[in-house]
Amino acid sequence: MAKTTKTTKVTKTAKTAAKTIKTVKSTKTTKTVKTVKADKTAIIIPARYNSKRLQGKPLMVVDKKPIIQWVWERAVKVKGVDSVIIATDDKRIFDTAKKFGADVEMTSEDHKCGSDRIVEVAERHPEFAFIINLQGDEPMIDTKAVEEVIRLIKTDKEADISTLLSEIKPEEDLIDPNMVKCVKDKNGFAMYFSRSKIPYERNLGIAKFYKHIGIYGYRRESLFEMTKMEQPEIEKAESLEQLRALYNGMKIKTSVVEYNSIGIDTIEDFNEFKRLVEKPKKAAAKKTTEKKTEKKKTPAKKAAAKKVTSSKQNVVTEKKKTVKTKAVSKKKTNK
Repeated sequence: MAKTTKTTKVTKTAKTAAKTIKTVKSTKTTKTVKTVKADKTAIIIPARYNSKRLQGKPLMVVDKKPIIQWVWERAVKVKGVDSVIIATDDKRIFDTAKKFGADVEMTSEDHKCGSDRIVEVAERHPEFAFIINLQGDEPMIDTKAVEEVIRLIKTDKEADISTLLSEIKPEEDLIDPNMVKCVKDKNGFAMYFSRSKIPYERNLGIAKFYKHIGIYGYRRESLFEMTKMEQPEIEKAESLEQLRALYNGMKIKTSVVEYNSIGIDTIEDFNEFKRLVEKPKKAAAKKTTEKKTEKKKTPAKKAAAKKVTSSKQNVVTEKKKTVKTKAVSKKKTNK
């Protein structure tokens, strides 16, 4: 009987020890799992080399800087942003970005669009709550415009995505397929995007036309949700990924701004950007040359002025002498 009791006690002790070990293991496991709070805002700039319309454009140079550097330098000046990352699938872009000091991450070559590339980077950063997709071909992007995109996505709880529009000016080409048009509702939510002229004008002079500025703000969950969706026919037809979001009922909040974007899609766009950069430099160089020429002329002008002044003084002196001589002669005559 005593033996049985002892055996029972040993068994109970073993079970207790086993439970204790399990508890310790469980506690240790719990301690190693860290929950990262998603509360940061990041700008991610997708940049690929093999663009269909203009291959290698991120590395095309204007004023000794590649296009991607122009974009990055604007992005790091945006207020309220915790991180700026360039996402690329090309080692040449990666190496170039590293040289000018950017945070850059390599991504897969298999992505169909920029948003998929951004998701790959965002997956590595669970702290990003708001993610801004800034196109790598917008070298003159206005920092205030990006800040407006951030404001929209953070303040409007109904919005899954935010973006910008600007009113199309009369001189701009409404039927240009590279200029994406948008129709919005009374609350500023996008109804449709198209490369065609929308709305169609059956009655002329009534509608306002808006072009899309390709900056997007995403809530983290919206970005991941959208990229998991299949591409609908309208997206494939227009080659506009934002149509995937609209097709699936997501809400895109827009804001109309004065900023007029200069996206580089063609060699003509690149040349126009180059002209805009070089124009003030040429004007400044011309002004400097004129100043230098003026400085060279100044000594000659001073000498000429001195000569004129000296001549005038001589004339005055001569006049005074003449008057004095006449006065003396007159005095002698009177005597």
